[in-house]
Amino acid sequence: IRASSANPNCEIEGYEVLDSSRDGVSTRATLRVRYTVYDVPGPSMERRRIAVLNFPMEEVHLYGGVDINVDLVKNLEDEFRAKIEALLTQGRRFGVLDRSRPDVYAAEKRLLRSRDVGRGERARLGKVLGTDYLLYGTVDRVVVEDQSEVIEITGERREQLFGFAEVRFTLLATVTRQVKWSSSIAVERTFPVRLRPQEAVATVLSGVAAAMVDELTENIYPPRVTRVLAPGQFILNRGGGTVVGGDLFEVFKVGDRLIDPDTGEPLGRIETSVGIAQIVDVKPKYSLAELVSGNADIARGMVLRRRRVDAAPGAARVEAKPSFQDNDGDGLPDYLNRR
Repeated sequence: IRASSANPNCEIEGYEVLDSSRDGVSTRATLRVRYTVYDVPGPSMERRRIAVLNFPMEEVHLYGGVDINVDLVKNLEDEFRAKIEALLTQGRRFGVLDRSRPDVYAAEKRLLRSRDVGRGERARLGKVLGTDYLLYGTVDRVVVEDQSEVIEITGERREQLFGFAEVRFTLLATVTRQVKWSSSIAVERTFPVRLRPQEAVATVLSGVAAAMVDELTENIYPPRVTRVLAPGQFILNRGGGTVVGGDLFEVFKVGDRLIDPDTGEPLGRIETSVGIAQIVDVKPKYSLAELVSGNADIARGMVLRRRRVDAAPGAARVEAKPSFQDNDGDGLPDYLNRR
């Protein structure tokens, strides 16, 4: 009965014989079997699934004589991977699967197979999801330097730290082993106050993780206008930690599809710029944005591309009401200087 059931991990609770016949050598029986099946809670996973693997760090330099030991590097690698997973989860474009603690999962499987669990708990086995994509890469270099100096004219000492990190990453389709995307990202940060080296490097790596997730998701799933609230005011399908108040996006009207004449592969759609929008309020699953330049009608489904510079000369930045002190209005804590 167990070998013929649809789920070999199901818990057989009992059966009854409905019919039987004997031919002198063997007996054939028809049974009604009662067994337990575990239904995974929540809606079915319809998003593409992704697992983030380790990003080993090749070179780490921190000011202040910090001991660059194995434990420190391991902690930085774990924090970097966790930041990527958090941003991918908050972006809600992918179903994020954990592959970082196989020991914890193995222990849970041993428990479910033991006699300590109740009847039917074994049916939880065999429900693990496979991943569509693997994201992996290497942190080539992480540097935090003390660039403080004394201004000759005034004799005043200016405290400043410089942080830099460079990462290579690859997105691999697990079934075909086809490389879907590969790139490298370098991020610089200047800190106008003295921070502990660990705080500075964590901030730099967070910037790298954000830039990497932006590039990855926005090439596969660019942000889109979800709902128009009023002329020049709309909701986009990004929230959580994937955007911050004050971020600028260019808004594009989507046109006809483009096909590569050599390979026959789709190249995307024609995109026509209609204006620049700014994030003014961030929710866990979506954000509110307003146009700061351009006067075209915004429509549901329009695509947004992140913009790194101001929209136009004289374009006013909308106050985003951050929860931290932000006197310069750049959407970040004052102790950070967005470059």
